[in-house]
Amino acid sequence: MSNQIQNTQEVHNRSDLHKVTPSGYNVFDVQSGVSGKTYKVVISHDRTSATCNCKWGTTRGRMTGWKSACAHAQSVFEFLANQDGRTVSAWNNPDAASRQHRPTIKIGDGVTLTSRKVFEKPRKSEAQLLIELGY
Repeated sequence: MSNQIQNTQEVHNRSDLHKVTPSGYNVFDVQSGVSGKTYKVVISHDRTSATCNCKWGTTRGRMTGWKSACAHAQSVFEFLANQDGRTVSAWNNPDAASRQHRPTIKIGDGVTLTSRKVFEKPRKSEAQLLIELGY
């Protein structure tokens, strides 16, 4: 078994389908958007790694010091980043991740997450909207 996730982007895209619910201190229930099953993800105190009770997490965990980069763990990292107004991208090449010039976390299985701020379009004032509508 390879010690790295090769299809990092596919796994990360799958993580977008999951629903994350906090259930304790650094503990999250993640409902799979694929199977509907709920998995338990525990994030380390320093928020640099995670464990998951899914098949991948329990199998790979023993081999990687209990660090899992499964889609469920990635969805929790995305959830936490969103709380801070950020979003994450996943990379299986540390050099490519470092070229992003963004904060990085090596979460295990050869996956590095980068995070960036989410910029919302500035809201138009009521006066600007009225002018655009011809009032």
